Amino acid sequence: MEVVGVMLAGGQSRRFGSPKAFAKINNQHFHDLVYQTLERTCDHIVVVTRSELVKHFPTDYDVITDLEQYSGLGPLAGIYSAMDYIEAPSYVVLPCDTPFINQELVNALIRQRDTNHFVAIEVNNQPYPLISLLSYSLKLTVKKALDHRELSMKKFVKRVGGFYINGEKVTQHVQDYVENINTIEDLERSRTVWENKY
Repeated sequence: MEVVGVMLAGGQSRRFGSPKAFAKINNQHFHDLVYQTLERTCDHIVVVTRSELVKHFPTDYDVITDLEQYSGLGPLAGIYSAMDYIEAPSYVVLPCDTPFINQELVNALIRQRDTNHFVAIEVNNQPYPLISLLSYSLKLTVKKALDHRELSMKKFVKRVGGFYINGEKVTQHVQDYVENINTIEDLERSRTVWENKY
């Protein structure tokens, strides 16, 4: 097993009003769209979510929750829990609220896995550290960050000397692919964009 996909689906979704993993666009759940993208390139996929949501995912998904001592500590907790659950040289991490994520971006991350411990996407000088690839060698570093409650993903990338790929050089319309859906208004706006553009 070379690359494990990690879908982060444990956020509180306060602004959205309901768990975003189960929102729909084009008649498909967000989690299905992200899963399908990971499925094309990863040897295995792990979904990290909250305990009360586990039963709502398809039964053929490998669904876990945060390790108890790090429960509720955000994306780094989900990443560490996945690393602790299954060992692989590399992990592609995607949040469940990026249903339009482009396969070319995931491929670009994977191409960097032999030369960088942490790779993420950047668009218009804005970092997207949750669209990323991590090496297993960072597991202890992730744990230390959690133990010290240093939970910012952007600061973590800086701390480990992470590398950002310019998404604009990878694919056209990249901004449409990387945007996460935080509110119902975001969802409606995205639907309009995709109906008009694609």
